[in-house]
Amino acid sequence: MQTFFEKYSGRFLAFIALLAFSIFIIQYGFYISDELNNFLNAVNFVVFFLFIFYQIGRIIYAEDRKSYLKTRWFDILILILIIVHTIFFLLFPKFFTRMAKFFQVLDLNLFYIIVIQIYILISLVIKSVRLSHIIAEYKIQPAKIFLISFLLIIFFGTGLLLLPKSTVNGDITLIDALFTSTSAVCVTGLTVVDTATYFTRFGQLVILGLIQIGGLGVMTLTTFFALFFAGGLGIKERVLIGDLVEEEKLGKIKFTLIQIILTTFILESIGALLFFYSMKNISMSFGEKVFHSIFHSVSAFCNAGFSTFSENLMYDGLRYNYLSVGTIGTLIILGGIGFHTLSNIGEILFIPFRKKSKKIRLFSSQTKIVLITTIFLIVIGSILTYYLEKDNTLKNLTTDQQILASIFQSITTRTAGFNTIPINNILIPTSLIYILLMFIGASPGGTGGGIKTTTAFISSLAIYDFIRGKKKIEIFKRQIPDEIIHRVFIKIAFSLVFLFITTIFLTLTEPFNLIDILFEQFSAFGTVGLSRGITPYLSNAGKLIIVLLMYIGRVGPITFLTSFSKEITPPKYDYPSEYISTV
Repeated sequence: MQTFFEKYSGRFLAFIALLAFSIFIIQYGFYISDELNNFLNAVNFVVFFLFIFYQIGRIIYAEDRKSYLKTRWFDILILILIIVHTIFFLLFPKFFTRMAKFFQVLDLNLFYIIVIQIYILISLVIKSVRLSHIIAEYKIQPAKIFLISFLLIIFFGTGLLLLPKSTVNGDITLIDALFTSTSAVCVTGLTVVDTATYFTRFGQLVILGLIQIGGLGVMTLTTFFALFFAGGLGIKERVLIGDLVEEEKLGKIKFTLIQIILTTFILESIGALLFFYSMKNISMSFGEKVFHSIFHSVSAFCNAGFSTFSENLMYDGLRYNYLSVGTIGTLIILGGIGFHTLSNIGEILFIPFRKKSKKIRLFSSQTKIVLITTIFLIVIGSILTYYLEKDNTLKNLTTDQQILASIFQSITTRTAGFNTIPINNILIPTSLIYILLMFIGASPGGTGGGIKTTTAFISSLAIYDFIRGKKKIEIFKRQIPDEIIHRVFIKIAFSLVFLFITTIFLTLTEPFNLIDILFEQFSAFGTVGLSRGITPYLSNAGKLIIVLLMYIGRVGPITFLTSFSKEITPPKYDYPSEYISTV
């Protein structure tokens, strides 16, 4: 038996994983007969016993049992939960009956199976994370890994959305499924079908999962799980993830990942609770309120803009609700300013609780730039929205409602895509201002797209200093390296050229006005999700172009460009310089 576990344990686990995942997809993704469902439930029990047999065998026949238990503590925890769950199910059936009714599952045995399936699928996902260690063995650019990881999740999400139980009518085209999956993973929010009415609860949960994965980043999530549940990371893995999360100190990678994950889940939880409370006067069941609250909180923090209401946040009871709109707006800002900025703010806030011996770190230059630019854009966007739209889309609102709508729309336009005013009715000047805000987007390390607030700030500062005849770009008593200046203008240039080229193609394939097309493009590239109403009516070619825009907008123009480059060793010589006129 020991020889079996040493030689075939990996294949045995792969067989269990394939069987468990196949059953899960068939049961929850397809409409099947009662006979087949009962058969699959019986197979589920076989999978449970095989899984328990595998886990116990791995413990018994481990070469270093103490080390195995220490590094695979999560596996042991899952095994204990399954055993305890089974014992309690047999001894206290009334408790599980109440739990099943709460989750609206009528069949008690089915409830037991669902819970065990969740345990096993979580365990198998954690085990699959260990495969990420293999990636580090190959010399693959972090940019390529980042791009490929997003593509894989997009294709996986497309497959799940194509399942019959994902949609109400059981039919969605491949292009529409790909578009929706890309929009969710790239946290954009553009939709070709109504999320609230077209997708079932299963389909909406798939979209929610894709938003969360896309907002945090695939490698961030897998590495976090690898650190805590899969035996940790080696040096190569730490170097790899360090490049992806922009953390130079290898020793701080674990702390950085903990910050990112915990910050995300804590803020999303607080946001869900506040949004739930804001819905207290809305006639809706408790379960529906919980789901809508979680969905909107995750969608807001990840800057996705997806809503489970057909009217988006123009839904009655939410549109003029200060708490609901304020909660969503705050989550958008916090998700958009980036984890580096959030971390820096957290350090400042917790200064009174620090030991006096520890060095106090004030706001970094990046944090100052992000905060100044964010506040400036929100204020300017709010003022312009108010004065341009007060006799248009804001006409029938009270003064305080107009101000609330103007501020919220200024916040959400840069990256999130929620709306409390009809975007398809806004004026052309307002549309042009929104295009600029969408192009700038969120901040580095945030969950939004665009060229980023730091890019807009540094490029503006460089132009201003050039006009003044100043050769060195300085801010907050710090000099900005020439490499950063070059990167900023390369990003802007590539983005504008790419948008110009796609504009030509879209004007050839789509019958809409140029302003509508430009608005759609910049919304996709900035991963915003606002539209002047043309998204559902795009041709298949137009949808594919928008998919490409969303993808490049999310992964970043520079990341996209560098993924195709090869590392070049700098030459050990310099050619003579020559002046070339650009006047």
